[in-house]
Amino acid sequence: MKLLWNNTRRIERFLRKQLSLKSQALSAQQLQTDPAYATDVLAQQRTYHLLTLLGRRQLKREIQEVERKVLQEHPTLEQEITAIFR
Repeated sequence: MKLLWNNTRRIERFLRKQLSLKSQALSAQQLQTDPAYATDVLAQQRTYHLLTLLGRRQLKREIQEVERKVLQEHPTLEQEITAIFR
Protein backbone atom coordinates (compact mmCIF):
# COMPACT_ATOMS: atom_id res chain seq x y z
CA MET A 1 0.00 0.00 0.00
CA LYS A 2 2.81 2.39 0.84
CA LEU A 3 4.46 1.68 -2.53
CA LEU A 4 1.19 2.55 -4.30
CA TRP A 5 0.89 5.78 -2.29
CA ASN A 6 4.51 6.73 -3.04
CA ASN A 7 3.96 6.05 -6.75
CA THR A 8 0.80 8.18 -6.75
CA ARG A 9 2.63 11.05 -5.04
CA ARG A 10 5.52 10.76 -7.49
CA ILE A 11 3.14 10.84 -10.47
CA GLU A 12 1.38 13.86 -8.98
CA ARG A 13 4.66 15.69 -8.59
CA PHE A 14 5.63 14.66 -12.13
CA LEU A 15 2.37 15.98 -13.59
CA ARG A 16 2.71 19.25 -11.68
CA LYS A 17 6.37 19.53 -12.68
CA GLN A 18 7.45 19.63 -9.05
CA LEU A 19 10.29 17.13 -9.41
CA SER A 20 13.94 17.99 -9.85
CA LEU A 21 15.06 18.15 -13.47
CA LYS A 22 16.76 14.77 -13.13
CA SER A 23 13.69 13.12 -11.55
CA GLN A 24 11.42 14.76 -14.13
CA ALA A 25 13.57 13.33 -16.92
CA LEU A 26 13.62 9.88 -15.33
CA SER A 27 9.83 9.92 -14.97
CA ALA A 28 9.42 11.02 -18.58
CA GLN A 29 11.70 8.17 -19.66
CA GLN A 30 9.77 5.70 -17.51
CA LEU A 31 6.56 6.96 -19.09
CA GLN A 32 7.94 5.89 -22.47
CA THR A 33 9.34 2.52 -21.38
CA ASP A 34 6.99 1.25 -18.67
CA PRO A 35 3.43 0.55 -19.86
CA ALA A 36 2.11 0.09 -16.30
CA TYR A 37 3.55 3.45 -15.25
CA ALA A 38 2.12 5.08 -18.39
CA THR A 39 -1.29 3.63 -17.54
CA ASP A 40 -1.06 4.98 -13.99
CA VAL A 41 -0.06 8.43 -15.24
CA LEU A 42 -2.92 8.50 -17.73
CA ALA A 43 -5.40 7.39 -15.05
CA GLN A 44 -4.19 10.13 -12.71
CA GLN A 45 -4.38 12.76 -15.47
CA ARG A 46 -7.96 11.70 -16.24
CA THR A 47 -8.86 11.78 -12.57
CA TYR A 48 -7.54 15.34 -12.21
CA HIS A 49 -9.42 16.38 -15.33
CA LEU A 50 -12.68 14.90 -14.03
CA LEU A 51 -12.23 16.53 -10.64
CA THR A 52 -11.68 19.88 -12.34
CA LEU A 53 -14.84 19.46 -14.41
CA LEU A 54 -16.88 18.41 -11.40
CA GLY A 55 -15.56 21.36 -9.41
CA ARG A 56 -16.51 23.77 -12.17
CA ARG A 57 -20.00 22.29 -12.43
CA GLN A 58 -20.48 22.58 -8.69
CA LEU A 59 -19.26 26.17 -8.71
CA LYS A 60 -21.61 27.00 -11.60
CA ARG A 61 -24.55 25.53 -9.67
CA GLU A 62 -23.66 27.55 -6.59
CA ILE A 63 -23.36 30.76 -8.62
CA GLN A 64 -26.70 30.09 -10.31
CA GLU A 65 -28.32 29.53 -6.91
CA VAL A 66 -26.94 32.83 -5.60
CA GLU A 67 -28.13 34.58 -8.75
CA ARG A 68 -31.60 33.08 -8.32
CA LYS A 69 -31.80 34.22 -4.69
CA VAL A 70 -30.56 37.73 -5.47
CA LEU A 71 -33.04 38.14 -8.31
CA GLN A 72 -35.87 36.92 -6.07
CA GLU A 73 -34.97 39.48 -3.44
CA HIS A 74 -34.47 42.29 -6.01
CA PRO A 75 -36.88 41.64 -8.90
CA THR A 76 -35.92 44.76 -10.88
CA LEU A 77 -32.16 44.23 -10.58
CA GLU A 78 -31.85 42.30 -13.84
CA GLN A 79 -33.61 45.07 -15.77
CA GLU A 80 -31.46 47.73 -14.10
CA ILE A 81 -28.25 45.91 -14.99
CA THR A 82 -29.42 45.37 -18.57
CA ALA A 83 -30.21 49.09 -18.87
CA ILE A 84 -26.66 49.99 -17.81
CA PHE A 85 -25.15 48.02 -20.71
CA ARG A 86 -27.45 49.25 -23.48
